[in-house]
Amino acid sequence: RQDSLDMLSNFLKTKYGYDPGPWSGIDFIRESDKLFTRLDFNVGDNHKLTARWSYLHSVEDNTPSRGRSATDIYADYGRYKLENKTHSVGLQLTSVFGNAASNELILGYVNQFDNPVHYGAPFPTLYIRTSNPAATDRRTQTLVLGAEQFRHRNELGQRNFEITDNFTWYLPGHTVTTGARVDIFKFRNLFIPDNFGVYTYNSIAEFLNNTTRRAASYSFRYSATADPLQEANWGARQYGFYLQDEWTVSSALKLLISFSLLLTK
Repeated sequence: RQDSLDMLSNFLKTKYGYDPGPWSGIDFIRESDKLFTRLDFNVGDNHKLTARWSYLHSVEDNTPSRGRSATDIYADYGRYKLENKTHSVGLQLTSVFGNAASNELILGYVNQFDNPVHYGAPFPTLYIRTSNPAATDRRTQTLVLGAEQFRHRNELGQRNFEITDNFTWYLPGHTVTTGARVDIFKFRNLFIPDNFGVYTYNSIAEFLNNTTRRAASYSFRYSATADPLQEANWGARQYGFYLQDEWTVSSALKLLISFSLLLTK
Protein backbone atom coordinates (compact mmCIF):
# COMPACT_ATOMS: atom_id res chain seq x y z
CA ARG A 1 0.00 0.00 0.00
CA GLN A 2 1.21 3.48 -0.87
CA ASP A 3 0.60 4.83 2.64
CA SER A 4 2.91 2.15 4.09
CA LEU A 5 5.63 3.05 1.59
CA ASP A 6 5.24 6.76 2.39
CA MET A 7 5.42 6.02 6.12
CA LEU A 8 8.60 4.02 5.60
CA SER A 9 10.21 6.79 3.52
CA ASN A 10 9.31 9.46 6.08
CA PHE A 11 10.75 7.31 8.88
CA LEU A 12 14.08 6.98 7.08
CA LYS A 13 14.23 10.71 6.35
CA THR A 14 13.35 11.71 9.91
CA LYS A 15 15.43 9.22 11.89
CA TYR A 16 18.44 8.66 9.63
CA GLY A 17 18.38 11.64 7.28
CA TYR A 18 18.25 9.27 4.33
CA ASP A 19 16.01 9.76 1.31
CA PRO A 20 15.23 6.40 -0.41
CA GLY A 21 13.74 8.15 -3.43
CA PRO A 22 10.23 7.75 -4.89
CA TRP A 23 8.50 4.39 -5.27
CA SER A 24 6.86 5.12 -8.61
CA GLY A 25 7.40 7.19 -11.75
CA ILE A 26 10.98 5.97 -11.98
CA ASP A 27 12.74 6.88 -15.23
CA PHE A 28 15.50 4.77 -16.73
CA ILE A 29 18.44 6.32 -18.55
CA ARG A 30 20.43 4.68 -21.31
CA GLU A 31 22.69 7.06 -23.19
CA SER A 32 26.18 7.38 -24.60
CA ASP A 33 28.51 10.03 -25.99
CA LYS A 34 31.04 9.10 -28.66
CA LEU A 35 33.93 11.05 -30.16
CA PHE A 36 36.26 9.93 -32.93
CA THR A 37 39.14 11.72 -34.64
CA ARG A 38 41.55 10.52 -37.33
CA LEU A 39 44.54 12.08 -39.06
CA ASP A 40 46.26 10.70 -42.16
CA PHE A 41 49.67 12.11 -43.05
CA ASN A 42 51.92 11.14 -45.94
CA VAL A 43 55.55 11.03 -44.80
CA GLY A 44 57.14 11.17 -48.23
CA ASP A 45 56.06 9.00 -51.14
CA ASN A 46 56.49 5.62 -49.47
CA HIS A 47 55.27 6.13 -45.91
CA LYS A 48 51.82 6.90 -44.52
CA LEU A 49 51.10 7.71 -40.87
CA THR A 50 47.59 7.33 -39.44
CA ALA A 51 46.67 8.56 -35.96
CA ARG A 52 43.28 8.01 -34.35
CA TRP A 53 41.61 8.69 -31.03
CA SER A 54 38.17 7.62 -29.84
CA TYR A 55 36.24 8.26 -26.64
CA LEU A 56 33.13 6.60 -25.26
CA HIS A 57 31.12 7.65 -22.23
CA SER A 58 28.00 5.61 -21.54
CA VAL A 59 25.48 5.45 -18.71
CA GLU A 60 22.84 2.77 -18.24
CA ASP A 61 20.39 2.39 -15.36
CA ASN A 62 19.78 -1.03 -13.82
CA THR A 63 17.27 -2.44 -11.38
CA PRO A 64 18.59 -3.82 -8.06
CA SER A 65 20.39 -7.14 -8.52
CA ARG A 66 18.18 -8.71 -5.86
CA GLY A 67 14.97 -6.85 -6.68
CA ARG A 68 13.83 -8.16 -10.06
CA SER A 69 11.11 -10.67 -9.28
CA ALA A 70 7.37 -10.05 -9.60
CA THR A 71 7.05 -9.74 -5.80
CA ASP A 72 9.82 -7.17 -5.34
CA ILE A 73 9.17 -3.45 -4.92
CA TYR A 74 12.16 -1.15 -4.96
CA ALA A 75 12.64 2.53 -4.23
CA ASP A 76 14.34 4.72 -6.81
CA TYR A 77 17.68 4.91 -4.97
CA GLY A 78 17.75 1.12 -4.59
CA ARG A 79 18.86 0.97 -8.24
CA TYR A 80 22.32 1.52 -9.69
CA LYS A 81 23.80 2.89 -12.88
CA LEU A 82 26.68 1.45 -14.89
CA GLU A 83 29.01 4.19 -16.06
CA ASN A 84 31.73 3.44 -18.59
CA LYS A 85 34.55 5.62 -19.92
CA THR A 86 36.86 4.30 -22.64
CA HIS A 87 39.76 6.06 -24.33
CA SER A 88 41.42 4.45 -27.33
CA VAL A 89 44.55 5.75 -29.10
CA GLY A 90 46.24 4.25 -32.14
CA LEU A 91 49.20 5.01 -34.43
CA GLN A 92 49.84 3.14 -37.65
CA LEU A 93 52.82 3.59 -39.96
CA THR A 94 52.59 1.89 -43.35
CA SER A 95 55.72 1.76 -45.47
CA VAL A 96 56.20 0.52 -49.04
CA PHE A 97 59.60 -0.52 -50.36
CA GLY A 98 59.18 -0.59 -54.11
CA ASN A 99 57.28 -3.60 -55.42
CA ALA A 100 59.16 -6.08 -53.30
CA ALA A 101 58.13 -5.44 -49.70
CA SER A 102 56.03 -3.46 -47.22
CA ASN A 103 55.90 -2.94 -43.48
CA GLU A 104 53.09 -2.09 -41.07
CA LEU A 105 53.83 -0.84 -37.55
CA ILE A 106 50.92 -0.42 -35.11
CA LEU A 107 50.90 1.11 -31.63
CA GLY A 108 47.68 0.98 -29.65
CA TYR A 109 46.51 1.96 -26.17
CA VAL A 110 43.10 1.41 -24.54
CA ASN A 111 42.06 2.71 -21.13
CA GLN A 112 38.65 1.47 -19.94
CA PHE A 113 36.98 2.29 -16.63
CA ASP A 114 33.71 0.67 -15.52
CA ASN A 115 32.08 2.18 -12.46
CA PRO A 116 28.74 0.76 -11.30
CA VAL A 117 27.39 3.45 -8.95
CA HIS A 118 24.57 3.23 -6.43
CA TYR A 119 22.02 6.01 -6.42
CA GLY A 120 21.50 8.28 -3.45
CA ALA A 121 23.67 8.65 -0.36
CA PRO A 122 25.74 5.74 1.04
CA PHE A 123 23.34 3.75 3.21
CA PRO A 124 22.87 0.11 4.25
CA THR A 125 20.78 -2.08 1.96
CA LEU A 126 17.38 -2.95 3.41
CA TYR A 127 15.19 -5.91 2.48
CA ILE A 128 11.83 -5.73 4.23
CA ARG A 129 9.26 -8.49 3.75
CA THR A 130 5.64 -7.44 3.79
CA SER A 131 2.17 -8.70 2.81
CA ASN A 132 -1.40 -7.47 2.75
CA PRO A 133 -3.90 -10.10 3.96
CA ALA A 134 -6.77 -7.98 2.62
CA ALA A 135 -5.38 -7.84 -0.90
CA THR A 136 -6.27 -10.22 -3.71
CA ASP A 137 -2.58 -11.12 -4.10
CA ARG A 138 -1.48 -12.30 -0.67
CA ARG A 139 2.02 -13.32 -1.63
CA THR A 140 4.87 -12.00 0.50
CA GLN A 141 6.53 -9.04 -1.15
CA THR A 142 10.00 -7.65 -0.53
CA LEU A 143 10.73 -3.94 -0.29
CA VAL A 144 14.22 -3.00 -1.47
CA LEU A 145 15.76 0.23 -0.17
CA GLY A 146 19.17 1.76 0.42
CA ALA A 147 22.31 1.58 -1.70
CA GLU A 148 22.31 -1.34 -4.13
CA GLN A 149 23.89 -4.27 -2.30
CA PHE A 150 26.59 -5.16 -4.82
CA ARG A 151 27.62 -1.58 -5.67
CA HIS A 152 28.74 -0.39 -2.24
CA ARG A 153 32.35 -0.57 -3.48
CA ASN A 154 32.68 -1.50 -7.12
CA GLU A 155 35.17 -0.29 -9.74
CA LEU A 156 36.91 -2.01 -12.63
CA GLY A 157 39.79 -0.53 -14.61
CA GLN A 158 41.57 -2.05 -17.61
CA ARG A 159 44.57 -0.80 -19.59
CA ASN A 160 46.02 -2.46 -22.67
CA PHE A 161 49.11 -1.45 -24.66
CA GLU A 162 49.79 -3.12 -28.01
CA ILE A 163 52.81 -3.14 -30.35
CA THR A 164 52.49 -4.98 -33.67
CA ASP A 165 54.90 -5.08 -36.59
CA ASN A 166 54.32 -6.97 -39.86
CA PHE A 167 56.87 -7.20 -42.67
CA THR A 168 55.73 -8.61 -46.02
CA TRP A 169 57.74 -9.80 -49.04
CA TYR A 170 56.08 -10.06 -52.43
CA LEU A 171 57.73 -12.92 -54.31
CA PRO A 172 56.70 -14.73 -57.48
CA GLY A 173 53.77 -16.91 -56.43
CA HIS A 174 54.30 -16.16 -52.75
CA THR A 175 53.37 -13.44 -50.28
CA VAL A 176 55.40 -14.00 -47.13
CA THR A 177 54.59 -12.15 -43.91
CA THR A 178 56.57 -12.28 -40.70
CA GLY A 179 55.60 -10.36 -37.60
CA ALA A 180 55.48 -9.96 -33.88
CA ARG A 181 52.98 -8.60 -31.40
CA VAL A 182 53.35 -7.59 -27.76
CA ASP A 183 50.34 -6.97 -25.49
CA ILE A 184 50.68 -5.55 -22.00
CA PHE A 185 47.58 -5.79 -19.80
CA LYS A 186 46.91 -4.17 -16.43
CA PHE A 187 43.76 -4.58 -14.34
CA ARG A 188 42.36 -3.20 -11.11
CA ASN A 189 39.20 -4.51 -9.49
CA LEU A 190 37.44 -3.18 -6.43
CA PHE A 191 34.42 -5.28 -5.49
CA ILE A 192 33.22 -5.29 -1.90
CA PRO A 193 29.44 -5.83 -1.65
CA ASP A 194 27.68 -5.36 1.70
CA ASN A 195 30.27 -2.78 2.74
CA PHE A 196 27.59 -0.42 4.08
CA GLY A 197 25.80 -3.36 5.69
CA VAL A 198 22.76 -5.37 4.57
CA TYR A 199 19.72 -5.86 6.81
CA THR A 200 16.70 -8.12 6.29
CA TYR A 201 13.47 -7.66 8.25
CA ASN A 202 10.37 -9.85 8.27
CA SER A 203 7.95 -6.92 8.39
CA ILE A 204 7.76 -3.14 8.27
CA ALA A 205 6.81 -3.16 11.97
CA GLU A 206 10.02 -5.02 12.85
CA PHE A 207 12.08 -2.41 11.05
CA LEU A 208 10.25 0.53 12.64
CA ASN A 209 10.75 -1.02 16.08
CA ASN A 210 14.30 -2.24 15.53
CA THR A 211 15.31 -0.97 18.97
CA THR A 212 13.45 -3.93 20.47
CA ARG A 213 13.46 -6.38 17.53
CA ARG A 214 16.66 -7.34 15.79
CA ALA A 215 16.92 -7.80 12.05
CA ALA A 216 16.26 -11.30 10.76
CA SER A 217 19.70 -11.25 9.17
CA TYR A 218 22.65 -8.92 8.81
CA SER A 219 25.83 -9.01 6.75
CA PHE A 220 28.86 -6.78 6.39
CA ARG A 221 31.90 -7.39 4.22
CA TYR A 222 35.35 -5.85 4.00
CA SER A 223 38.83 -6.77 2.82
CA ALA A 224 40.63 -8.76 5.53
CA THR A 225 43.94 -7.01 4.83
CA ALA A 226 45.72 -3.96 6.21
CA ASP A 227 43.42 -1.91 3.96
CA PRO A 228 39.72 -2.73 4.54
CA LEU A 229 39.00 -1.37 1.04
CA GLN A 230 41.84 -3.27 -0.64
CA GLU A 231 41.40 -3.70 -4.38
CA ALA A 232 42.94 -6.40 -6.57
CA ASN A 233 45.66 -5.37 -9.01
CA TRP A 234 47.30 -7.65 -11.54
CA GLY A 235 48.68 -7.69 -15.03
CA ALA A 236 50.01 -9.88 -17.81
CA ARG A 237 52.21 -9.76 -20.89
CA GLN A 238 51.67 -11.66 -24.09
CA TYR A 239 54.23 -12.11 -26.87
CA GLY A 240 53.29 -13.43 -30.28
CA PHE A 241 55.52 -14.36 -33.22
CA TYR A 242 54.29 -15.65 -36.55
CA LEU A 243 55.28 -16.50 -40.12
CA GLN A 244 52.82 -16.85 -42.98
CA ASP A 245 53.14 -17.80 -46.63
CA GLU A 246 50.30 -17.23 -49.06
CA TRP A 247 51.23 -19.52 -51.94
CA THR A 248 49.44 -19.13 -55.25
CA VAL A 249 49.82 -22.60 -56.74
CA SER A 250 47.61 -21.81 -59.74
CA SER A 251 44.74 -19.57 -60.71
CA ALA A 252 42.42 -22.16 -59.15
CA LEU A 253 44.41 -23.05 -56.03
CA LYS A 254 45.86 -20.92 -53.25
CA LEU A 255 47.43 -22.32 -50.07
CA LEU A 256 47.94 -20.49 -46.79
CA ILE A 257 50.71 -21.88 -44.59
CA SER A 258 51.38 -20.31 -41.19
CA PHE A 259 53.35 -20.89 -38.00
CA SER A 260 52.86 -19.02 -34.74
CA LEU A 261 54.23 -18.95 -31.22
CA LEU A 262 52.41 -17.37 -28.27
CA LEU A 263 54.02 -16.75 -24.89
CA THR A 264 52.20 -15.40 -21.84
CA LYS A 265 53.86 -14.06 -18.74
